Amino acid sequence: MRITFLTGGLEHGADGVGDYARLLAGECTSRGVRCQVVALADRSVDGSSTDPESGVELVRISGNGSWSQRFQRVRELVQAFSPDWVSLQFVPYAFQRWGLPVGLIRRLPSAISTARLHLMLHEIWTHGQGSWRGRLISAGQRRGVLALCRRPGTLVHTSNGTYQRVLGRYHVHARRLPLFGNVPVSTRDALAWLAAALPDIGADVVARRPGWWLCALFGTIHPEWPPEPLMARLLQAAAEHGKRVGIISVGRLGAGDARWTTLQNRYRQHAAMVRLGEQPVERISELLNTVDFGIATSPYALIDKSGTVAAMLDHGLPVIVNREDESFVPVRTVEDTVDELVIRMDERFGDRLSGASRRPPQWRLPAVAGRFLADLSGSARS
Repeated sequence: MRITFLTGGLEHGADGVGDYARLLAGECTSRGVRCQVVALADRSVDGSSTDPESGVELVRISGNGSWSQRFQRVRELVQAFSPDWVSLQFVPYAFQRWGLPVGLIRRLPSAISTARLHLMLHEIWTHGQGSWRGRLISAGQRRGVLALCRRPGTLVHTSNGTYQRVLGRYHVHARRLPLFGNVPVSTRDALAWLAAALPDIGADVVARRPGWWLCALFGTIHPEWPPEPLMARLLQAAAEHGKRVGIISVGRLGAGDARWTTLQNRYRQHAAMVRLGEQPVERISELLNTVDFGIATSPYALIDKSGTVAAMLDHGLPVIVNREDESFVPVRTVEDTVDELVIRMDERFGDRLSGASRRPPQWRLPAVAGRFLADLSGSARS
């Protein structure tokens, strides 16, 4: 089997979906599948570049060129590689600043030639609530996504039951393909370097580890994420159990930089607030092996689409979720997310914190790749 993955960007650590596609292609290659990954709107390159990595051909096409120029290159690549499947790893805003990648949607069918189309819908369309512009963008995104889904022979995956149900309203059958984290699971913890990395509290954390609840915020903090009443209830529960609270931010904050500064200024008198910034994936894994809780900034209904939450769950880490957005009614299954590790902000919150325990870590990449290839093979035979 041969697979061409299409994504927006491929800059290491700067594009979660690009990292996902690279890792998935690498795992498929280890199973004897020939893979290439093509970034169609890479913001970190000019022109086009080609690099091999773990047996996978990586092609990065700048988003500065016209869609006509970019798809001319895609046609050349597909013709030379002759894939059985073209897998579009879809996020609307990865391909166009307003989330309306009309050029992609129009040119993709002719570019993939005789290959079958696979869609991984990491996101679908915005809610369209509020302004007339938001409603128009949402309608345009929905129209484009549905046009892709309805191409004959297309296999559609999404990561969560909520999107699955929304797509079902438009008579699109989407299969579930759970996410894996983009952080390979290490066997080590962070205690060897944590004291130096946390200059104000590190020695105390290491010496009195049972006296702390350490919580990790990984990656960008969503602007819609509300710190209250979470922080108040977390601090109250910690005090009742004789714990001190440390909040550690790790990874690239991006648009969440100002949000972190606000959090730090508001809560540093009550909790240790530490920002580690970008770190090698090995250190991120070691930190996730060490802290007591992860904090999700995505809503509960869409928790399965969060790559950072997937990384926390891969590490067996209990994850606090305090967003209950009304825009989506959550659809949950025990199959893909370990519900025992997800701690919601309900009346049992304090008890769940005090009784929380980790699960053995297990990187889900091999299992997800196996399901992905099985679905492609099964669909090809049907």
